[in-house]
Amino acid sequence: MGYFAINAIQAISFRIVNAVTSNPTVFLIYAILTTTLALFLWTKTRRRTNGLPLPPQPPSKPILGHLTDLIRENQARRWHLKLESWAREYGAIFGVRTGYIVDYYINSDGLVKNQRKVIQQLLTSPQQAGKIVPFLEYETMRFLRDNVLEPSGGLSGLQLLRGIERYTYSAFAMVIMGMDVPDADDSVIDFLQESEYQIINTFPGTNIIDLAPSLGKLPLFLKPWERHGRARYRRDLSWGMKRVKIVEEAIARGDSSFEGTFLGSALADESLKGMSCKEELAILSSALIVASADTSRMTTWSFVEAMLQFPEAQARAQAEIDKAVGDRPPTYEDYARIPYIRMLLKEVWRWRPPVALGHPHITSREVEVGGYRLPKGARIHLNAYAISRDPARHEDPDRFWPERFEDDGTTTMESINAQDPTKRDHFAFGAGRRVCPGYTVAERSAVVTMMRILWAFKILPAEGAKTPLEFADYADSLPGNPGKNMPVRFQCRSEERKRVILKAFEEMESGRGKKYLDRLLQPDKMKISIAAPVLPFMTGVTADSAPDGALLAQRQIYPACAPCNNGREPLFPIEANWSGYALRCNNFGPIPPVR
Repeated sequence: MGYFAINAIQAISFRIVNAVTSNPTVFLIYAILTTTLALFLWTKTRRRTNGLPLPPQPPSKPILGHLTDLIRENQARRWHLKLESWAREYGAIFGVRTGYIVDYYINSDGLVKNQRKVIQQLLTSPQQAGKIVPFLEYETMRFLRDNVLEPSGGLSGLQLLRGIERYTYSAFAMVIMGMDVPDADDSVIDFLQESEYQIINTFPGTNIIDLAPSLGKLPLFLKPWERHGRARYRRDLSWGMKRVKIVEEAIARGDSSFEGTFLGSALADESLKGMSCKEELAILSSALIVASADTSRMTTWSFVEAMLQFPEAQARAQAEIDKAVGDRPPTYEDYARIPYIRMLLKEVWRWRPPVALGHPHITSREVEVGGYRLPKGARIHLNAYAISRDPARHEDPDRFWPERFEDDGTTTMESINAQDPTKRDHFAFGAGRRVCPGYTVAERSAVVTMMRILWAFKILPAEGAKTPLEFADYADSLPGNPGKNMPVRFQCRSEERKRVILKAFEEMESGRGKKYLDRLLQPDKMKISIAAPVLPFMTGVTADSAPDGALLAQRQIYPACAPCNNGREPLFPIEANWSGYALRCNNFGPIPPVR
């Protein structure tokens, strides 16, 4: 679940440890119980061994295992570095014990299994992910606008991070529920982040019932974990069902405002796209916003850190973008023409994987991995950070160097589906059958955000920041990620860029682009049919095919000039949300814009 999920796990674990170690009586009871339970589990697993050894473990303390080591390293914001060090010492897989619970960390791409084909879903298939781009481009433009309106020419520090949070939550809330998040202090952000924190309380090992399942037979008033969970579920369900009702009523009165959103598409289908009930749809929609927005925020913040720490990479990226688009804002369609952005994105995800130590998965049976046995019920983590820092896999792994991917032209989908996992570019989305299904959406979100930030701003150290910058000074409690104290500021690159940003956002808001396109795409002049709903904040016109019959990306239009080559000669492409383009026919010259 991202940043708040991992923080929640840590907070719960450390509260338990602090309570145990601060009271001698509680500590003694805890020691007796855990020792007895550990001996029981040890004898039980010994009886079921298949002859293979368990993975190695670093030396640990009786009863507590490695828990005190992890607490100490986490307080120093070095948890991920400690696990990386153990990976170099103990190899492709090792165990870390906290009490009687053992977590196993996979540290080698060679042990990653090939995954099954990812099911095409309503939201995350490439075709559906393409429909999200208009929302992303609108929200990024609003983010740029908010920055340039600052007297200093850009946001900085925590204010900047909150602005990024608003953008990511609003973009995904809009595409999933049709809901806008207009302000960085909007209560929706806090509500969704709190929901994520509560969801994580259901993870294995975070409740006492996971250690003693028989406690589930107790009456409800003796089970606070269940009471809290039920109350939070009712609150989340009520919140989600309000959105469901709003969208249902809009569909009933013929309002197309929610057409194309996840919630709108599902409710417009009699079978709810396979979901059992509207309540399930409401909960799923909320969870999708949390999962997608939080990791996108982390990726953006890590990208900002990379540009801050490695100004030479920032300078090259800006030069490549300027060469490709000039003084207009880049769009997702420009991505294919700027190879350095592809390299940059791959390197950000390698250098700072959002969930560096992976989400835990549990084995459903005893399995063999790398010559070791993992018992049924073992918790397994993909140590993406250690894999990305393996010098045998990446030269000079601590250096942020996008050029390392210069010869890697694979898309995120192609890399994830590679038959040989050692050829993967990074493991930011996990691996195996449980790979994150939203990688197609995440890639588009990151591309649009990175290109537009680089086009619009210089990314600089905050005023008065200590240089050179040290990661330890602003590291987050989430292993391997920059925290809210990162000393950074944005500065608009020029007055002309500021003018263009303000004009572009104004046109998106007013819909003046639609008037321009309506005049341009008259049936008697253009051979390509255009049919798509216009979103309230932009011109969402799409082309159904190019002159050669090939399908076009959403919101990219190649109108054909009727007199030229029997209508098969295309004019220059235009973007539907940008009315400033002047079209021209290759034979008859420019077409004057509508005034």
